[in-house]
Amino acid sequence: MRIGLVVNRIRRLRSSYTTTHLAAAAVGAGLRALFIDIDGFTLDPSGRILARAHAVPRDGDDPESLAAGARAGAFASGLIDLDQLDVLLLRNNPVRRTVLDFARAVRDRGVLVLNDPDGVAAGAGKLALESLPVALRPRTLVTRDPRILHGFLGDLGRPAVLKPVRGFGGKGVRIVDPGDPGGVARALAELAGSGSEYVVAQELIRGAEQGDKRILLADGEPVGCYVRMRGEGEFRHNIHLGGEPVAGRLDRADHDIVDALAPRLRADGIFLAGLDVIGGRAVEVNVVAPGGIANIEATTGARVADPLIARLQRRIADHRGASSPARASTAPAVGIRGTFNAGWGPR
Repeated sequence: MRIGLVVNRIRRLRSSYTTTHLAAAAVGAGLRALFIDIDGFTLDPSGRILARAHAVPRDGDDPESLAAGARAGAFASGLIDLDQLDVLLLRNNPVRRTVLDFARAVRDRGVLVLNDPDGVAAGAGKLALESLPVALRPRTLVTRDPRILHGFLGDLGRPAVLKPVRGFGGKGVRIVDPGDPGGVARALAELAGSGSEYVVAQELIRGAEQGDKRILLADGEPVGCYVRMRGEGEFRHNIHLGGEPVAGRLDRADHDIVDALAPRLRADGIFLAGLDVIGGRAVEVNVVAPGGIANIEATTGARVADPLIARLQRRIADHRGASSPARASTAPAVGIRGTFNAGWGPR
């Protein structure tokens, strides 16, 4: 089986990335893993969708050495016809409209694409929470109208979190107090200056000092979790902002949220999602290259990447069975150099 993984830049791959762990586990399971940069796609005059891909060597089953080889440019590369892939995994963040367009075209030709590009587009704007019952999520507003925002904050009567609708990694996230109109105005101006069109305003949940639980979901089912504890002097729990990962476990409230959210994720074609829970309520659903594997495995000792790849193989097999007639391209890979072409050809 051949797995293509779309990333921002292969030269920036790190061993802690979930994408790296997925690729290493795929190689360990005997699959071919190929990285594709976001600027590597081509629609050629004959209508083929090609991509410049970088092949992980067959011994690249260790995340540390895999990431080092990727950063060093050690992988053989060349153009491939994406019709030859068994699955295309979208692991780039932020969302790129043209990449989604290519992904839709590949999907429409019969290749399994995960997460589904339409599901990614629908969930990238932090709107997935609206499918949850009010009791399972904080009071949330998404708007670009300052008057509506001020009215919401006034009704809330206590501090709230403001964040860009398409942000990630804690960028642009701020706490504002409705009693400080100047502070709200400054936060809005900073968000507007960062290019954010819409703003998410969310009531500040009590219990945040107990951490932000990241639950990794596959096909709407939990496969592991850990808790991010914020650093001193920081209200955000992001690891790269000084947060510390610690072991976590699922409780009844988590299962209630997962059960309510799972049908939406499955309907949207979301294979892998990251659910963030604070104080027993869902604060965010990440469907754009969600992470967490390295921290789950490090804090709990549980294996996550290997069972995810096994699940992915079943998804591929189901997809093949549902395809009629067989969609596999018989065209050879295009312009592949050296060992990259070894073993590459029709299924």
